[in-house]
Amino acid sequence: MSAYFKLTEVPVTLTFVSPVFQPDYQALDVGGFDVIDLECTVSQVSAPPFVMQIWTANPFESTPTDAGWTLAGAFANFTTPGQTQALSLSSPSSPFLKFIRWKATGSSNTVTFFICGNARRFGD
Repeated sequence: MSAYFKLTEVPVTLTFVSPVFQPDYQALDVGGFDVIDLECTVSQVSAPPFVMQIWTANPFESTPTDAGWTLAGAFANFTTPGQTQALSLSSPSSPFLKFIRWKATGSSNTVTFFICGNARRFGD
């Protein structure tokens, strides 16, 4: 079985100096899947490089410090607008837990991006 998903419902524009996590209430439940294939498209980046990471947690806990979330994988650095990159997460090479969300990092950056993907479960 597979399922298409959007980790960002619409393109997200951020202006930031320090790293920004996707709000925890928007984390996606992927606990029923074995493989997650993600695609991130960056349409605007003002001060490259821009780094997009995928973080995971189990169980879901909302904390002010984002404790309990660990890095599941990262896209390569985005250096120009219009780039699209793929990232595949699967156990055991790039393990993920029940929930995933994004973390954006860069320096004095304005960036617009969109993340979608396909989740697959073996044996169906």
